[in-house]
Amino acid sequence: MATKNFYHPLVVDALARDGWTITHDPLSLRLAGDDTPVDVGAACLLGAARGEERIAVEFDSLTSASEPRDLEAALGLLVQCGDALARVEPERALFLAVREQVYRDLFEEPVGEPLLGDGRVRLIVVDEARREIVRWVR
Repeated sequence: MATKNFYHPLVVDALARDGWTITHDPLSLRLAGDDTPVDVGAACLLGAARGEERIAVEFDSLTSASEPRDLEAALGLLVQCGDALARVEPERALFLAVREQVYRDLFEEPVGEPLLGDGRVRLIVVDEARREIVRWVR
């Protein structure tokens, strides 16, 4: 089972306020391995739907002492989840949910800005105080 971090309720509330229904919490992406299935969804991953649109959302607090290392770890997980999602539920778009301050600190700076230009990373930016989505980066 996924370990829910401190920001889990923040992301769930923000999605609900934006009209999304949480369909899977956690969203489990079980892939058949050699002898044992691998549960890629063991990370903080949830599924949501609004109308016909389906998304998977990875969220991470990105609060360690090294934001670039946090970003590196989050991107590695996104690649892994994205590959699994493409095989198991290709109709779902994968997003990384981040707090507004993290967006400003990492993605409006030279270290993270190039990741957004080509659509490799999709973001949901959440205002922590208001518990709502303030920006979608697709």
